[in-house]
Amino acid sequence: MEKIQQFSTYLIGATVLIIILLIPGLFIWGSIKLGELIISWLYVFSKILFCFNLLILAPMAIIPKFREWAGIGMYLSSYIFGITLWFLSLLFTYTLWGWIAVFIGLFIAGIGIVPIAYVIVLLKGLWVPLGYLVILTILTFGTRIGGLILCKEEF
Repeated sequence: MEKIQQFSTYLIGATVLIIILLIPGLFIWGSIKLGELIISWLYVFSKILFCFNLLILAPMAIIPKFREWAGIGMYLSSYIFGITLWFLSLLFTYTLWGWIAVFIGLFIAGIGIVPIAYVIVLLKGLWVPLGYLVILTILTFGTRIGGLILCKEEF
């Protein structure tokens, strides 16, 4: 009887360990599948948002009365650029180097997937994808910093 209890304890422990090890894999798999579904929409939305920032919010920032609203709009748009950058980096990393690189990238504070994608496209000599990553990085941080400056500072 004691051997059966000991065996069942080991079996339960092994099952819990397997479930714990599967959770990151399911998270990665789900993120990749979600990215495949929404990346084209994010890309189109980012292009529209870029035009909106350039044609509407930038001129609004010149007028002191609307400066804060332009800053809020730019700041919020930085999140869409950032999400697009993150999913694009995830998909580049998975497509070019596979699961292990994605796993490493995601567990470097979640944002490590972007630097890994930079390294991968540089090593593969993929200049157009590198350009997308650079532009999205500049848009993400540029609109976030610009939005904060417009909201906090008077010219």
